[in-house]
Amino acid sequence: MWPAAYRSYTVNNASFGGIEMSKVVSIRLSDDQYERLQRLAKRERRAPSSVAGQMLEEELRMREFPCIAFRDTGGDRHAYLRGTGVKVWLLELIARAYDYSLPEIVEHLGLAEESIREGLLYAERYRQEIDEAIEISEWNAEHIWEILPNVEIVEFDADPA
Repeated sequence: MWPAAYRSYTVNNASFGGIEMSKVVSIRLSDDQYERLQRLAKRERRAPSSVAGQMLEEELRMREFPCIAFRDTGGDRHAYLRGTGVKVWLLELIARAYDYSLPEIVEHLGLAEESIREGLLYAERYRQEIDEAIEISEWNAEHIWEILPNVEIVEFDADPA
């Protein structure tokens, strides 16, 4: 029997990274965990089951790929190489530029080969998600003008010397 301090919570009908989840799982949460989940869901304007489902998915991915961590960036969550500021989609973009030559990627980023290798395996496993992030990052002035025709884009030299 679970102590009274634990609450039951059901995770169902969540979606993460385009993966639709349809199994119902009941878990026990302490009062503190339950309240924290409720606050997070309210802050993100999402259902608690959706937030819990995303948290579970991220944890499963991090256990499968220990060199991967997730962070909030501009309202979205992205996979990063743990302990760095390198998003996995950016690693993939760099890898393409070097035709996936591991020594050149290691030299360019100055990171451990193991981390880079694992990041590329993650990118391969979650190809659609990574490709979508790359596509979004490749927006340029023309894309901006299509949706905001009256915007003026100003270019300047960041190195005044």
